[in-house]
Amino acid sequence: MKVHINRLPLKRNYVTLKQEFHNELAERLLQVGGSIDGAGKLVGIADTVMGRIIKKERKRRIRIDFLLNILNLLGISLEKAESNVIWIGNNQSNGIENPKLPFTFNSRASARFLAAICNDGWISGGAYYSNMKQESREFVRKDTISVFGENKNTVREWIKEKDRYLAFPSIIRDVLVLISQFKGVKSENNPPVPAFILNNPELILGWIEQTIADEGHVKNYPDEYRREIIWRRSFNKSLEVCRLNKDEQKMLNILGINYDVKK
Repeated sequence: MKVHINRLPLKRNYVTLKQEFHNELAERLLQVGGSIDGAGKLVGIADTVMGRIIKKERKRRIRIDFLLNILNLLGISLEKAESNVIWIGNNQSNGIENPKLPFTFNSRASARFLAAICNDGWISGGAYYSNMKQESREFVRKDTISVFGENKNTVREWIKEKDRYLAFPSIIRDVLVLISQFKGVKSENNPPVPAFILNNPELILGWIEQTIADEGHVKNYPDEYRREIIWRRSFNKSLEVCRLNKDEQKMLNILGINYDVKK
């Protein structure tokens, strides 16, 4: 599962490009269009905006839909542009510096991140993960950086009297909304496990690792030489089917793990 920038909400997200690549776009736009006005008409961008894009003296943020129009006009691949992105996000947010584009969900770290948001997180105006344990928050921070890229603003930590949580840039929320059905909190929203995770045993393992860390524990029976893993899911009583619980049973079946379900 890969999320390229052309799948994100285009009119509210921006990118900053490496200066050399940005200059290349500006020069080629002027060559093709003959002037700022001519270039703007070719890609449907107002003169004032095109003027800011073409100026070379400083890095400028470019709205993603404008960038896609420029790439299409100049015949430049999306992959090349993504390799030259040094910042991405909403124009009013911290965003992510040096993002790992396209955002790729093919590792246990990515599955653990998704499970963490589903388990102890929520999505509203932003995306969040709440856990009183510093160690748990730190593991989620590392997995987030592994998937999205690292800088001091990729994950922000908030310590309050009755809660300690991680907050993520709006661009991460946009990715989550795109690839999952996580909204609000799981007990009310009743999300399923993202379908692409169920098709990959490695991702299943990552999901289960995080879920046991957030929602479960291990019981040891030394006299019987065995251990037992338990995790609990809480849902609104009005739900007829708990989709998360059903999908996690599918996971255990795929892995060949014996289990039973108790209400």
